[in-house]
Amino acid sequence: MRGMKNQLQSLLAHLHHALMIQMEIQKQNYVIGDAFGAAARDKGSIARSEPVGRAPNVRLRGHLPRRSLSLDEDSIGSALSLQERNAQELPWEEVDISLDGDLEPENSPLETFLACQGLSEFMQIFLREKIDLQALLLCSDQDLTSIHIPLGPRKKLLEACKSRLDTLEEPDTIEDTEL
Repeated sequence: MRGMKNQLQSLLAHLHHALMIQMEIQKQNYVIGDAFGAAARDKGSIARSEPVGRAPNVRLRGHLPRRSLSLDEDSIGSALSLQERNAQELPWEEVDISLDGDLEPENSPLETFLACQGLSEFMQIFLREKIDLQALLLCSDQDLTSIHIPLGPRKKLLEACKSRLDTLEEPDTIEDTEL
């Protein structure tokens, strides 16, 4: 928990630093834009008038309303609101993240087996017949026909069951790799 808290505090510090840099860049751009636009505002140029400042191909169409940059605005991106949020003590100790809760799988082995074969639509038939994965591995072609499994899916199921039984009887060796 303490490690997560330190990581989050580090992330917030980096975010704060990035916001401060971004605000400084915006402030510099505002000042630079102000310096280049000062001559144009003095002349009061409008569209189709004389060129503005030192740029002969730029003409002023109108003025945008000036908006002051305020650090005390309480917005998501303001530095002050970020500092205030950082200053608040978060209730780290109250959060109980338990990994011991539900450790039961969400899907049964039969559901997983059928999904791997692309045959999930037959799950309801197997549930109705009370067939689990172990029982399915014991089923014959005639058994699957009797519960109305069509020929194509029936052949896929029988092949997958045979492959699973073969693998369980003679598992391949596990080799260690260099990785």
